[in-house]
Amino acid sequence: MHPSMMTGSFRIGALIASTCLIASCTTPLPRLEPYSASHSMESEQTVSRDELVSTGNLEETIESLLKNPDPDVRRHAVHVVRMLDDLEDERRSAILEIMRNESDDLEIASRWASEGDEEDRIQGVPNPVEMRDRFISEAIEAERSGELAKANRLASVAMSMELIVEDDAIMDRVMERPLRISARNTDRMKNIRMVDPRIAMTMSDSEFFDDFEPGNESPSEHRWRTEEESRHRVMNTRRVIEYLDDLHVDEIDRSIVHESGLDEIVLVTRKLIDEGHPIPGKYLEAIESERSRCGERRTLDLLLDLEMAQTELAEGTLPPSFSMRVFGDGAASALDGQTSVIWPGEFEQYTKAVGRGYRGIGVRIEEEIDGTVVLRPTNGGPARQSGIRNGDILLEVDGRDIEEIGARGLSEVIDNEGREWIELLVEHDDGVRETVRIRIGPVVNVNITGWRQTGLLQDGRPTWWWLADDRRRIGYLRLERFFSGGAHAVRTALQEAQKQALSCGGRLEGLVLDLRSNPGGQVFVAEEIINLFMGDGPVFRSIGRGGVMETEYADENHSELEGIPLVILVDELSASASEVVAGQLKMNGKAIVLGERTFGKGSIQGLIPASSPDCLVRVTIGWYQLPVGGESRGEWRFVDRDISPGDWGVQPDIRIAASAEQTRRMIEARSMWHSGVGLDVRIEDHTEVEDPSVELALGLLIAWINRIDH
Repeated sequence: MHPSMMTGSFRIGALIASTCLIASCTTPLPRLEPYSASHSMESEQTVSRDELVSTGNLEETIESLLKNPDPDVRRHAVHVVRMLDDLEDERRSAILEIMRNESDDLEIASRWASEGDEEDRIQGVPNPVEMRDRFISEAIEAERSGELAKANRLASVAMSMELIVEDDAIMDRVMERPLRISARNTDRMKNIRMVDPRIAMTMSDSEFFDDFEPGNESPSEHRWRTEEESRHRVMNTRRVIEYLDDLHVDEIDRSIVHESGLDEIVLVTRKLIDEGHPIPGKYLEAIESERSRCGERRTLDLLLDLEMAQTELAEGTLPPSFSMRVFGDGAASALDGQTSVIWPGEFEQYTKAVGRGYRGIGVRIEEEIDGTVVLRPTNGGPARQSGIRNGDILLEVDGRDIEEIGARGLSEVIDNEGREWIELLVEHDDGVRETVRIRIGPVVNVNITGWRQTGLLQDGRPTWWWLADDRRRIGYLRLERFFSGGAHAVRTALQEAQKQALSCGGRLEGLVLDLRSNPGGQVFVAEEIINLFMGDGPVFRSIGRGGVMETEYADENHSELEGIPLVILVDELSASASEVVAGQLKMNGKAIVLGERTFGKGSIQGLIPASSPDCLVRVTIGWYQLPVGGESRGEWRFVDRDISPGDWGVQPDIRIAASAEQTRRMIEARSMWHSGVGLDVRIEDHTEVEDPSVELALGLLIAWINRIDH
């Protein structure tokens, strides 16, 4: 390994561990009963897998299953056909309704991205690729003219459109990624909101909600009074620049990074002045002067001058962290779309999202393009216990109109440590309005779910029945993210599945691993999960700075389930570590991959504390590579769209489509669990989840198991 990569890897590991965000991975992994496939049987299993997906065509695969001698295989195939027909009819009806009721292209595209699919081409619907390209161009133009919220909105819709259009149609189009446009303008809106929330609200009208954004405070409130000391602000930003310079996968020109940071301060300051915020012109002049002479200046000297300029010239019109934070965001945005900074004001929300639990009401907030605020209560949380339903429209928070306080006002109220209750006026999908009183309390994050809930542990977490088919002893496991401890939790779940299989007459014979909408996480978790299903060879490869390669190899002592028939489900939102697992096991013939082409986020980020432990630098330190397979076995390919625009992501063995809304609904229904508290109780007469991907997976697994047995 190159010395610079060794230093970077050691620094990242040591510093991340010091934050206690990532648990120690030295705990021995739970042992599983081996699947006990001999080497010769493994070869036969690979052949069986290849035969089942030889055509790569959904219709031909279903036709083959309908002719299978096993009645269970045929039954699943029949269900797949019916479910796919139902979903297609539903999508087409939704699109026809959109066309009848909407005239604005942005509104059409936004709703179509949720309700439609690339195969839903009907007369009168605009070409989605052309719409996507136009939105990107308009977003760039809006950004140049200072219309930041509009740029963010257009980029977000363009990004959504990418998920429903034919992949080949956009692969070779040389345009800026909408994800990058949206990310940098989201940061700009955050920084404007930090200075003057009223200006941000005026600009944002129907801007999309950001889960990690603090509440809607005014400049006179507590957020300005709790800023870190000047020394900490400067040293945090200095450390940000140092990490970008030392660790980013691409060697950077520090003067360009300095210029990008200064450009960002100028852009945001000018926007605030244009919108009426009373920033003295002499402050802006000082920043522009620094921009003209930053050159090869030492970072610390430049930051000290910026801090002094704000202190002496801004006359209290800017929060103390403004210059350092905006400079750091601009510097990070000069590199790649994934490199960013989690500032002290965002740290608490970040740790909530990645932790095992937090204090709140357990609700995800979505702001639609027309400004409607939609609530999605999390499983087992206080909101669901109090009667909030999935899809409720938020109208008031503690008697204040949602249009007055904005979606972020809800976050502010919930985060107030002195609050124990909150009242929300919501409108249910039947049109009935109801005021719901919710106790602010503990919210449980459950990262792994099974086929159906069987009970609750003492800490309020659900227990699961892991078998999707008791007679055939086929397991089902959904992994939401690759969090620290994920491999340990997966193995514990599979231990339970093996015990349940034994109670049903024998060993676990097959497994569905559901990675749909899994955005990834920590790569060492992906490595350990891959290793579970393969006992030799490279499980992961990364390319770091200067083309330095690192390859991790499988350990035969941790491959207890090698050879087990395995189907992995993916979709357009399966990213990063999800793509590594699905792609590696597909190319090595260990799994059948069903679904849609994955997202194409193939970069590795290190998460490193800056000068203070509540400021984190998220820096891209490498690129994932996956094996090519087939006749090119032994060769590797990049996953990320940015570095490999012509061949990104993971292509499934068999494509089976659903709209974004349909997939969300199926995933939520399958992973549903109840706390049994208040109104959060199980309805015993619930219908089965209509999920053709799972149904097809079960049919293929039974056919695969039969071929092995015979």
